[in-house]
Amino acid sequence: MTNCSRSGWIIGGVLFASLALNLFLGGWLFGADKFNEPPAPRDMFFEAFNQKVETLAEPERTAVKEVLARHQPQLKKQMKRIMKSRDAIDRMYKREDYSRAEAEERFATMQEQSITIQQMAQAMMLDLADVLPPEKRAAFMERPKDMRGRGAEFRPKPKLE
Repeated sequence: MTNCSRSGWIIGGVLFASLALNLFLGGWLFGADKFNEPPAPRDMFFEAFNQKVETLAEPERTAVKEVLARHQPQLKKQMKRIMKSRDAIDRMYKREDYSRAEAEERFATMQEQSITIQQMAQAMMLDLADVLPPEKRAAFMERPKDMRGRGAEFRPKPKLE
Protein backbone atom coordinates (compact mmCIF):
# COMPACT_ATOMS: atom_id res chain seq x y z
CA MET A 1 0.00 0.00 0.00
CA THR A 2 2.89 2.38 0.64
CA ASN A 3 4.14 1.92 -2.92
CA CYS A 4 0.70 2.81 -4.27
CA SER A 5 0.32 5.91 -2.13
CA ARG A 6 3.88 7.02 -2.86
CA SER A 7 3.35 6.71 -6.64
CA GLY A 8 -0.01 8.46 -6.22
CA TRP A 9 1.70 11.38 -4.52
CA ILE A 10 4.35 11.54 -7.22
CA ILE A 11 1.78 11.49 -10.02
CA GLY A 12 -0.33 14.05 -8.17
CA GLY A 13 2.70 16.30 -7.68
CA VAL A 14 3.65 16.06 -11.35
CA LEU A 15 0.07 16.84 -12.42
CA PHE A 16 -0.09 19.79 -10.00
CA ALA A 17 3.25 21.18 -11.28
CA SER A 18 2.06 20.76 -14.86
CA LEU A 19 -1.20 22.58 -14.09
CA ALA A 20 0.67 25.39 -12.33
CA LEU A 21 3.07 25.76 -15.26
CA ASN A 22 0.21 25.83 -17.77
CA LEU A 23 -1.64 28.48 -15.76
CA PHE A 24 1.52 30.58 -15.48
CA LEU A 25 2.26 30.38 -19.20
CA GLY A 26 -1.37 31.08 -20.11
CA GLY A 27 -1.46 34.12 -17.83
CA TRP A 28 1.80 35.40 -19.20
CA LEU A 29 0.73 34.93 -22.81
CA PHE A 30 -2.79 36.33 -22.55
CA GLY A 31 -2.21 38.76 -19.69
CA ALA A 32 0.48 40.59 -21.61
CA ASP A 33 -2.08 41.28 -24.36
CA LYS A 34 0.36 40.09 -27.01
CA PHE A 35 -2.37 39.63 -29.61
CA ASN A 36 -3.83 43.14 -29.41
CA GLU A 37 -0.72 45.30 -29.45
CA PRO A 38 -1.13 48.38 -31.62
CA PRO A 39 1.38 48.84 -34.40
CA ALA A 40 4.42 50.89 -33.66
CA PRO A 41 3.93 54.62 -34.07
CA ARG A 42 6.08 54.82 -37.18
CA ASP A 43 3.99 52.08 -38.80
CA MET A 44 0.74 53.80 -37.82
CA PHE A 45 1.78 56.89 -39.76
CA PHE A 46 2.43 54.97 -42.96
CA GLU A 47 -0.49 52.60 -42.48
CA ALA A 48 -2.95 55.50 -42.22
CA PHE A 49 -1.81 56.88 -45.58
CA ASN A 50 -1.69 53.46 -47.22
CA GLN A 51 -5.29 52.76 -46.14
CA LYS A 52 -6.48 56.14 -47.39
CA VAL A 53 -4.86 55.51 -50.78
CA GLU A 54 -7.28 52.66 -51.42
CA THR A 55 -10.25 55.03 -51.03
CA LEU A 56 -9.03 57.25 -53.88
CA ALA A 57 -10.15 56.86 -57.46
CA GLU A 58 -7.77 56.87 -60.39
CA PRO A 59 -5.68 58.85 -61.38
CA GLU A 60 -5.22 60.23 -57.83
CA ARG A 61 -4.52 56.77 -56.41
CA THR A 62 -1.57 56.20 -58.75
CA ALA A 63 -0.17 59.68 -58.17
CA VAL A 64 -0.37 59.31 -54.38
CA LYS A 65 1.19 55.84 -54.48
CA GLU A 66 4.11 57.26 -56.46
CA VAL A 67 4.65 60.01 -53.88
CA LEU A 68 4.50 57.53 -51.00
CA ALA A 69 6.83 55.10 -52.76
CA ARG A 70 9.33 57.92 -53.30
CA HIS A 71 9.29 59.19 -49.70
CA GLN A 72 8.53 56.26 -47.40
CA PRO A 73 11.82 54.35 -47.76
CA GLN A 74 13.87 57.41 -46.74
CA LEU A 75 11.49 58.18 -43.88
CA LYS A 76 11.74 54.62 -42.57
CA LYS A 77 15.55 54.73 -42.74
CA GLN A 78 15.59 58.02 -40.86
CA MET A 79 13.21 56.66 -38.20
CA LYS A 80 15.56 53.69 -37.71
CA ARG A 81 18.45 56.13 -37.20
CA ILE A 82 16.44 57.97 -34.55
CA MET A 83 15.53 54.73 -32.79
CA LYS A 84 19.20 53.67 -32.77
CA SER A 85 20.11 57.02 -31.24
CA ARG A 86 17.43 56.59 -28.56
CA ASP A 87 18.69 53.09 -27.79
CA ALA A 88 22.25 54.41 -27.53
CA ILE A 89 21.10 57.05 -25.05
CA ASP A 90 19.32 54.38 -22.98
CA ARG A 91 22.48 52.24 -22.94
CA MET A 92 24.62 55.25 -22.05
CA TYR A 93 22.57 55.91 -18.89
CA LYS A 94 23.26 52.37 -17.70
CA ARG A 95 27.03 52.59 -18.07
CA GLU A 96 29.35 53.31 -15.19
CA ASP A 97 31.31 55.84 -17.26
CA TYR A 98 28.28 58.11 -17.99
CA SER A 99 29.24 61.68 -18.82
CA ARG A 100 27.05 64.70 -19.30
CA ALA A 101 29.14 65.85 -22.28
CA GLU A 102 28.48 62.59 -24.11
CA ALA A 103 24.78 62.80 -23.23
CA GLU A 104 24.53 66.33 -24.62
CA GLU A 105 26.30 65.23 -27.80
CA ARG A 106 23.94 62.26 -28.24
CA PHE A 107 20.86 64.42 -27.63
CA ALA A 108 22.12 66.98 -30.15
CA THR A 109 22.52 64.20 -32.72
CA MET A 110 19.03 62.92 -32.04
CA GLN A 111 17.62 66.45 -32.31
CA GLU A 112 19.27 66.88 -35.73
CA GLN A 113 17.85 63.54 -36.82
CA SER A 114 14.38 64.56 -35.61
CA ILE A 115 14.54 67.83 -37.53
CA THR A 116 15.63 65.92 -40.63
CA ILE A 117 12.68 63.52 -40.42
CA GLN A 118 10.29 66.43 -39.89
CA GLN A 119 11.64 68.09 -43.03
CA MET A 120 11.33 64.84 -44.96
CA ALA A 121 7.76 64.30 -43.76
CA GLN A 122 6.88 67.88 -44.65
CA ALA A 123 8.22 67.40 -48.18
CA MET A 124 6.10 64.25 -48.52
CA MET A 125 2.99 66.01 -47.23
CA LEU A 126 3.47 68.90 -49.65
CA ASP A 127 4.03 66.51 -52.56
CA LEU A 128 0.83 64.68 -51.59
CA ALA A 129 -1.10 67.94 -51.39
CA ASP A 130 0.18 68.87 -54.85
CA VAL A 131 -1.20 65.72 -56.52
CA LEU A 132 -4.64 65.74 -54.85
CA PRO A 133 -7.57 67.80 -56.07
CA PRO A 134 -8.86 70.37 -53.52
CA GLU A 135 -12.05 68.43 -52.75
CA LYS A 136 -10.05 65.33 -51.69
CA ARG A 137 -6.99 67.02 -50.21
CA ALA A 138 -8.39 67.97 -46.80
CA ALA A 139 -9.91 64.55 -46.08
CA PHE A 140 -6.78 62.72 -47.19
CA MET A 141 -4.41 64.91 -45.19
CA GLU A 142 -6.43 64.73 -41.95
CA ARG A 143 -4.53 63.02 -39.14
CA PRO A 144 -5.94 59.75 -37.79
CA LYS A 145 -8.20 60.23 -34.76
CA ASP A 146 -5.84 58.34 -32.46
CA MET A 147 -3.05 60.81 -33.30
CA ARG A 148 -5.14 63.97 -32.88
CA GLY A 149 -5.33 63.96 -29.10
CA ARG A 150 -1.62 64.36 -28.55
CA GLY A 151 -0.86 67.75 -27.08
CA ALA A 152 -4.54 68.51 -26.41
CA GLU A 153 -3.68 69.82 -22.94
CA PHE A 154 -1.63 72.60 -24.56
CA ARG A 155 -4.35 73.78 -26.91
CA PRO A 156 -6.43 76.77 -25.82
CA LYS A 157 -9.79 75.87 -24.36
CA PRO A 158 -12.82 77.04 -26.34
CA LYS A 159 -14.53 80.07 -24.82
CA LEU A 160 -17.99 79.50 -23.45
CA GLU A 161 -20.47 82.20 -24.33
